[in-house]
Amino acid sequence: MASLIFALAVWLFFAFCYQGHLVYNQGLWLFLDTKEYFIDKVSRIGGLGEYLAVFLTQFNFWPMVGAAIIAAILGAIHFLLSLYFKKRVAGGIWSQFVLVVPFVLWILLCGKGASIGLSVGILASISLAFIRPGNKYLAPLWLIAMTAALFLGFGIVPAGTFALLQVLSYFPRKNGGSQKKVVRYAVTLIIFAAGLFGVYKVADIGLDMDMRYTQAARNRDWVKLIEYSRNRRLERSAAMCNCVNLALANTPGQDGKSLLNEYALYDRKFGTGSLMLPEQYDQINACEILFNLGFISEARRCAFERLSSTSEDGYSGYWISRLAECALIDGRTELARKYLTILSHNFIYAYSARKLMAMSDEDISNHFLYGRLRKMRMTESVSFQGRDLDFMLLAMLNEHKENQMAMDYYVAFVNISKNE
Repeated sequence: MASLIFALAVWLFFAFCYQGHLVYNQGLWLFLDTKEYFIDKVSRIGGLGEYLAVFLTQFNFWPMVGAAIIAAILGAIHFLLSLYFKKRVAGGIWSQFVLVVPFVLWILLCGKGASIGLSVGILASISLAFIRPGNKYLAPLWLIAMTAALFLGFGIVPAGTFALLQVLSYFPRKNGGSQKKVVRYAVTLIIFAAGLFGVYKVADIGLDMDMRYTQAARNRDWVKLIEYSRNRRLERSAAMCNCVNLALANTPGQDGKSLLNEYALYDRKFGTGSLMLPEQYDQINACEILFNLGFISEARRCAFERLSSTSEDGYSGYWISRLAECALIDGRTELARKYLTILSHNFIYAYSARKLMAMSDEDISNHFLYGRLRKMRMTESVSFQGRDLDFMLLAMLNEHKENQMAMDYYVAFVNISKNE
């Protein structure tokens, strides 16, 4: 029962309070269904755990499903570890302390870009710990072989967990501590409360909301972003202002015009950062805004640098898809096809990637987004420094006077600068 309650708490947290992190992590990595990708992953120490982690992370595209996977893994860890201690190590009050382990893993998963690989490895270690050869001569060989295999597949922590559990099982089992249910329940409640407090202290709910705004901007869900801005219960941040102002600029009618008015989404403490933060502070938002304004070469550079700096294997759903879009807009068909071929080996991006590969150059020119950006893209190379957004916008307007979004941003930039 404790495992089910714990798993439910984990699911509720990630599904409703922390889904921005789930979707962010899904875009940060890219799982490919190719033999080469599998061999590349498992050929390194801990590679099998990384491979499984990236595979499971892809389901974060649907936050409810991603949260359910995390909850199932952490709940299973608690259940199996509790069962192992009761049967092989110690019963009574001591078996309640195993709840600390899944709570620690929960806290670790609250970090930005956190991987579920460690949790998968520990679950595999606990499951294998239940298996022990009856022959006393084979038992040490089993311990050594499985410890080595877990080290190669999942890393040192899962291997150490397996070895520790196996060693503990050789000692005589002890009941230890109070056998009274009320005492055991009290200890469980104390650990549960302490664990939830730890999650509360570590989890960054504000950052998670920034990630939700960023994802909505990436999906071009301008209506949702404008609705977000009308909810006064949400604390605004510079990243939120960036996303909502981008939504206003992309929305025709009164909402779009509000970018130029005195009630535009703007906070004095953010200044012109309400329009776009320097990319060293917020590369995803900066890249998104540059892309929509027509600074395609700068958006491509930003995506490539981010891909090189954050992805060990050179694969990321966010950045490869952006590189493919920039190549299509620039008319670099062969380069775009290389990126789209990579995306076609992922079950989430495959459909859209194959659809884009089937489009002709004329289709791209007539596309509602890519065609518009192709016509108004900046051909001159302009270095983005964040603070120089006004100079970049002027350069764009000198080349494309019809770029209304750039004009809106420039007027807003000047108005905000006067009030700083």
